[in-house]
Amino acid sequence: MDNKPNLFKFATSELSQDAFIRWLLAWADPSFKNQDSQLYETGQKLVRTLLSLSSNKEYSTPSL
Repeated sequence: MDNKPNLFKFATSELSQDAFIRWLLAWADPSFKNQDSQLYETGQKLVRTLLSLSSNKEYSTPSL
């Protein structure tokens, strides 16, 4: 079963820009690190960048 992030799952009810950001953030989940390391690292970098803009440095991964 292939349960990795799918852009079209997010794009069904949101603006495409929002869906793309959510899709990329979903790749930051450590469970996807071995499925596509480049997308995982890009997602992680986006999370780190967003956190650097915030005073709240704690986050958790929501259930998909």
